[in-house]
Amino acid sequence: MDVEGGLLGGRRLYVVGVLTLVYAVSIIDRQIVIILQDQLKLEFSLNDKQLGLMTGPAFVVLYLAAGLLIAPLADRHNRRTLVAASVIVWSAATAAAGLAQSYIQLVLARAGVGVGEAGSGPAAYSMIADMYPDGKRGLPTSIFSSGVYLGILTGLAGGGWLGAILGWRRTLVVLGVFGLAVGVLVRLSVAEPTRRSTDQSGAAELPFREVVRTLGAAPGIIHLLIGSSLFSMAGNGAVSFMPPFLLRLHAMDVAHVGLWLGIIIGCGGAIGSAVSGVVADRLCGNVLARYPLLIGFALLLAVPFYVAAFLAPTGAWALGLFVVPALLYPVYLTPSLMVLYRVVPPRARARAVAVLLSTFTGVALGFGPMVVGALSDYFGARMGPEGLRIALIVSVSISSAWALIHFWLAHVAMRRCADSNSAIA
Repeated sequence: MDVEGGLLGGRRLYVVGVLTLVYAVSIIDRQIVIILQDQLKLEFSLNDKQLGLMTGPAFVVLYLAAGLLIAPLADRHNRRTLVAASVIVWSAATAAAGLAQSYIQLVLARAGVGVGEAGSGPAAYSMIADMYPDGKRGLPTSIFSSGVYLGILTGLAGGGWLGAILGWRRTLVVLGVFGLAVGVLVRLSVAEPTRRSTDQSGAAELPFREVVRTLGAAPGIIHLLIGSSLFSMAGNGAVSFMPPFLLRLHAMDVAHVGLWLGIIIGCGGAIGSAVSGVVADRLCGNVLARYPLLIGFALLLAVPFYVAAFLAPTGAWALGLFVVPALLYPVYLTPSLMVLYRVVPPRARARAVAVLLSTFTGVALGFGPMVVGALSDYFGARMGPEGLRIALIVSVSISSAWALIHFWLAHVAMRRCADSNSAIA
């Protein structure tokens, strides 16, 4: 009988399924305020900069800080309990946001969601790694990762529908109560896997400062990180303010906006993420200098469709044109990870990936929505509702142009390093 990590095969699949549900719920609670932004703006008389602050820094600052503090607990304590506790914390914060009586209370509740979500990811990835041996982790990891797009689809589509029927307050409370039930489910029905050896070679884990130093010394990596972070920032800012854009400038209703954006971003993201890995393997292989070019080409292809979507005469045209950026948005991640795996030693990979993901999350969520919101307020004071259209175009265009410069510099640095090594050989 196949037994890994102390769990039978069928039981392992159940655990992966529950963890995927946890991931989806975290994304739903993260995304729900995006579709409800205009209701929140009306309730608390907010400007777009305040909305961007709420959906960006209010969440991401404590998410990153808590992640650095909580992640090591997954190596020393019961991960099942840590995941369950995390779900309960962020779900309680989501419900509390529905009871907020002021903007400050709303921001604090969003910060609580960030703290809670920071604890589930590292523990869940660790559990999956211990349940499956080398060579068999790809499928369960892919299943778990699909929780992102399931969450986006459900959060935008279902959130728009609930928001239209129940209003923003009851929607947040309902989602919070549902999350609490999921947390209890994890605690009562998921078993803690037996831990595997974390380093079969016996090598000590590199200190964090050494990991950062290794990344900084690798040719082109810093430019790749900056470029990919700006790529992510452009996409996240656009996604965050696409619902208000469709509601304000095209007079669409919140239920339809949530439904169609959920389908486009959720399904498009899943397809783009899966295809990007296959394309990177076939076109780039072991030639590191090709990876920045691949990401840059995807961004270059996406930008005209972003701009066309923002200039579209109708909401239907805007949504149709937004399909292409939705497909291309995930392309930055997998190729960046593939480069990272090749330039750092095995015992530094986990923390190197943590640096990469923290950088992407911090820049994308921390600055993307806030920059668009600030630009919208600036242009809106002069142009009215049209200011949001201009803000989206300016934000995506400048972030993308800046990113393309770094992708080219990364390519040049990696190519020079490869040429130098070939000459020495």
